[in-house]
Amino acid sequence: MVVEFDPTALARPPRPPRRWLPSPRAFAIGLMVTGVLTMIALGIWIAKHPLLASIPLRWGVRLHAGVEADPLVIGDMLIIGSMDGTLWGLDAASGQRLYRRAPAVLGIGGGLVEHDGLIYFGSDDHCIYAVDPHTGDTVASARTNGPVRASPVVVGDRVVVGSDDGYVWTFRVGTLEPASEPFPAGSPIAGDPCVYEDRVIFCPLAGGLYLLDPATGDHQFADVPGPICSGPAVTISGNVWVGNDLGDVYVVEIETLAVEHVARLPQPVRGGFLEQAGRVYVGGNDGSLQVFRSRPPGPMRELAAGGAVRARPEHAAGVVYWASDDGVLHACDLEGSALAEERVGGARIASRPAVSSSGILYVCDAAGRVRAYSLLGTEGSDEDRP
Repeated sequence: MVVEFDPTALARPPRPPRRWLPSPRAFAIGLMVTGVLTMIALGIWIAKHPLLASIPLRWGVRLHAGVEADPLVIGDMLIIGSMDGTLWGLDAASGQRLYRRAPAVLGIGGGLVEHDGLIYFGSDDHCIYAVDPHTGDTVASARTNGPVRASPVVVGDRVVVGSDDGYVWTFRVGTLEPASEPFPAGSPIAGDPCVYEDRVIFCPLAGGLYLLDPATGDHQFADVPGPICSGPAVTISGNVWVGNDLGDVYVVEIETLAVEHVARLPQPVRGGFLEQAGRVYVGGNDGSLQVFRSRPPGPMRELAAGGAVRARPEHAAGVVYWASDDGVLHACDLEGSALAEERVGGARIASRPAVSSSGILYVCDAAGRVRAYSLLGTEGSDEDRP
């Protein structure tokens, strides 16, 4: 008899897939390693993102239009020009409104300057104004041929201001009568000028740096590449610092007009420069505050922010205050180490913070918010006046 062999009869049933399960010892070791790595990562994050103190709020108000002009503190008054052409006088201690005037037809974009009992400022309506700071009443006005977006400066008995018409205009203090023929700069003046002895230093948008004697019209020129939207600043070492829209930072030696390239930032430099204790501070559109050594010029440190830094920093009692376009006020020490930060609002901050002798810091933003903060190391209330 023949028996047929069926090979499938002896086949083993398929084994279930093997699953690797760690031993209790291996599991404990893996958990410990994961915990150590997590702690290291947390430590690195904290080192890069320190928990910063807040800046105490004293009061806050909301104006009818945004603010881009630098505010001005005179005695116990805070004076602000807004983008609807309105001039506001506030009590510096409480924020209480003292007056509201509308001397300009269009916005006030340049900073306010005080001299001999009057304040001077320009407007998008092509005019420059002289106003009584205690009442807001207009004393005099004069016209240029273009919007005035830069702050005026006073040299002797002359008020000097740059205009978008490409000229630098000179007027008499008080009356604003023309003092000389306007000086042709060749392109608009976007950044605030500064003063060195009896000369005005300014940069046209297209490039270059001028040293102008407003009394005689005599001038000197340094070839600084443009476009230039930031205002130059003179340091005590006799150098002029200026940045351009290519991200370049330059130093110009006043006596020789020699130009030295110091650094290139990733994005434009449009804020003003501040010198303090041998260091120079300026913001960039890349969202950083750059700290430079004044002499010899060179980079030292960089602080990061969440938005472009367009406004000139301010200094008080060993602390540098600076603001960014994400609506945050920052504070660092003179070495550039972050100390504190405070959110002012969601709107950008294009105007320089202002400091009063009573220990209050004022910040304005493009939404019309005005906030008063206590300087670090002083006490303040949390009163907010909507």
